Amino acid sequence: MRTKRGMVLVLVLLLGLMLMVMALTLLGISTMHSGATLSRRDNATAQQQADSTSLLIQSKLLEDFQQSGLTRSEWMRRLQLPPQDPLSRYQANANRPELQPFLQISSKNLWNTPGLIAIASVAPVETAARIFADKNLEVQATAYLRGSSQTVVRTLQGSDQEILSFALAAAAPHCQFCHLHVQGDVAVLSNVWPQQPLDSALDSAIKGNLYSYQPLGEAVKKIDRSPDSKIFAPYYGPKFALWRGSDVNGDGLLNDFPPIDPTAFGTNTGSVEGNVQVVPLGAHFEGSALGRLQGPAQGHVVLVGEAPSPTNQYCRKAQQPLKIDGDLFILGDLVIEGCIAGQGRLYSARNIYIAGDLVYTHDLQNAQDSLGLLANGSIILGDYTEKNAGAMPKLYRDQLGAHYLRARFGLPPGKQVALETTAPLFTELIQDLQGNYRRLSGSLVDKNNLQFQEGYDALIRPAAEWLSDQQYVNLLGEAVPGGKDSVSTWRIDPQTYMLAGDTLWNLAHSQDPKQRQILQNFFVQNLQFGSYSTANQDAVSRAQGILDQLKIGVSGWSEKGFTYLDNDLRLTIFNRIPKGKDFDYDVPRPVQIQRIDGFLYSAHRIGGVVNGTNLAINGAVSAPDVAITAPGIGELQAAWTENQALKKRLIVKGQQINPLQNTSYNYGAILYDERLRNLPLRYLSRLNAAEQMQFKLTASPAKVCRNAQCN
Repeated sequence: MRTKRGMVLVLVLLLGLMLMVMALTLLGISTMHSGATLSRRDNATAQQQADSTSLLIQSKLLEDFQQSGLTRSEWMRRLQLPPQDPLSRYQANANRPELQPFLQISSKNLWNTPGLIAIASVAPVETAARIFADKNLEVQATAYLRGSSQTVVRTLQGSDQEILSFALAAAAPHCQFCHLHVQGDVAVLSNVWPQQPLDSALDSAIKGNLYSYQPLGEAVKKIDRSPDSKIFAPYYGPKFALWRGSDVNGDGLLNDFPPIDPTAFGTNTGSVEGNVQVVPLGAHFEGSALGRLQGPAQGHVVLVGEAPSPTNQYCRKAQQPLKIDGDLFILGDLVIEGCIAGQGRLYSARNIYIAGDLVYTHDLQNAQDSLGLLANGSIILGDYTEKNAGAMPKLYRDQLGAHYLRARFGLPPGKQVALETTAPLFTELIQDLQGNYRRLSGSLVDKNNLQFQEGYDALIRPAAEWLSDQQYVNLLGEAVPGGKDSVSTWRIDPQTYMLAGDTLWNLAHSQDPKQRQILQNFFVQNLQFGSYSTANQDAVSRAQGILDQLKIGVSGWSEKGFTYLDNDLRLTIFNRIPKGKDFDYDVPRPVQIQRIDGFLYSAHRIGGVVNGTNLAINGAVSAPDVAITAPGIGELQAAWTENQALKKRLIVKGQQINPLQNTSYNYGAILYDERLRNLPLRYLSRLNAAEQMQFKLTASPAKVCRNAQCN
């Protein structure tokens, strides 16, 4: 029995031991499960905290970008500058210390590197974040909780710098589809003017796509286009992102172009070598030359390179070109012409005047030369002058450029414009629909700081007339536009042009002989090219022919007057010099531009008229208001006349090739330079973030450490 009781006891003890082991096992399993659950909960909590932190930093970055007024690429460049740099986004927010911690970039090597962003969080959670920048902007946020950590990484999408995509970009490209061939895309931000079929699509071609915010007229759709080109109208896609400004005038259109960042004009960078002349603000041009100008230029600048000619193979062998290097900032006006070497951009706080051909010394395909001309005011091509050496008005025939610019930009004589007196050079303003005046940045200008001046003098002519009309004409030089056998014309609107207090149209229909004599004297003066008797007799005869045509008011060609009266009752007059029985149509006048190598950008307007020749722009043209006329000489003007001898000469001229640019005299051309796609416009202010920066989650395993060294 004792043996049996011992065996039972042993069995009981064994059973108890087994139960104890099972209990301990179950307890261990329960503890492990509870720990795993807690760990998963910690990880989830840390993930949520890291994600929340990442979104917070993203919102802070977007906030700074939108209020910065910078292009995305320039904003990112300044974000990466050291915090002590005055141009850094850190320093730009000195008055917002709560935002500054989010505007420091960390190095990939974190040892002793500033930039750690400590985010307030509820214990026991601890969060930290850093911003990294390589090709993309990357926000890395990590949350730590009881030994576990979770990192969320968001990468900025679309961080590539904006590119210059358009051969022609404008809010209103006045008659830019008349007699023009464009190789490249065209952007029309508001409307095409005019939209009449004959004026809009006459002898025009686009080898590229046409984009417009507004529906385009049928005339534009009839423009000759290459088979693969398309019309996108209306179009609101991201391709316009760079050219969208703020709607400063409140007309509902985002066509107010970004100005040049005013702080950039204090930047000491860039240079130009050659015939450089600087005129201090408040002084007048005297013609003293420097050998080299290091920016910034605190005044007006005249740059005269060696002129392209057959002798130097149109700049290929130029000995004294303008050598441009980097970004040069000019506080005043800029006058430029001649052969160009090097790569750089010239920024003017006001106007740029192109006084002659601008031609690269190397072939366009060589990629060694690159020029950008950017103005906060206007860019004027060729002649704008109205006065002669005695400061007296020039003859109408010699004011072709001024008449065209006044008409196209709505600046008739006497029209007043508002300027800001407290800003350098009397800054041009925009009037909104409420009558307030604003800067291009959109900020209001105090009415006490406004000054009103004659519009053409204030906006088109050099500031404070530091350069006289005659001095500019001397820079233009005297030549025959278009070369031998060219035909020079000038146009006039007799219904609006005023003479002796009345219009030419009314004077032609007046019953008063004295009034008619005033009109005849006007035409004789403008049609006479010399003091010899035959020139005077020819001018009198031609003037009488024009008077008869105006009096009848019938559209068509006048053989006697060598004029054409169109359906709008505007006169087109062919200039000529009589030489016996034959007529020579070569009429010397200041040379107009035949070729421009470079990119043209203006925050307000680009304009000019080329007469008797054609124009080729090898680069791009971008401005809110563009009015460049280069009709060429050829079949277009031949269609206007029934005079067979003149018709033949025009057609023959149109079949010739311009030796300066290897293009036909029949039409002007804008040829997009593909290299512009790599040209950053870092100094154009961003007025409206048309494209939103987007961040996406990435699977990067990167960890943000709480101290300078990951451990």
